[in-house]
Amino acid sequence: MDKPAEGDYSIEDCGIDHEQYFPGVGTAYTGWDSVFTGIGETLREAIEDALESAAQGDIDTTNIDPTAGFSSSELDAPLHDPTDECQSDDEDCPHHHYAAFFVRGE
Repeated sequence: MDKPAEGDYSIEDCGIDHEQYFPGVGTAYTGWDSVFTGIGETLREAIEDALESAAQGDIDTTNIDPTAGFSSSELDAPLHDPTDECQSDDEDCPHHHYAAFFVRGE
């Protein structure tokens, strides 16, 4: 597929959640045709993962700016703060940042 036109895609911050409890995202009752979900330690990583998933689905994401609409502090905010039950050096931590890439007109 060609690169989606401006307005034919949207990137959404789905926030931080436990891997067993993330409700997921979908396209039911929306104007979107497809959605690709990404996961990461930061919002930036989650968006990049979602775009990579879309690219594997034959959607041209090469010229899409994954940072558009987000501040640097939002994109690179740490997953954990000192009050969290697990810390950033905990490789088994079940919490992740999630992002969704919605596409219309496939």
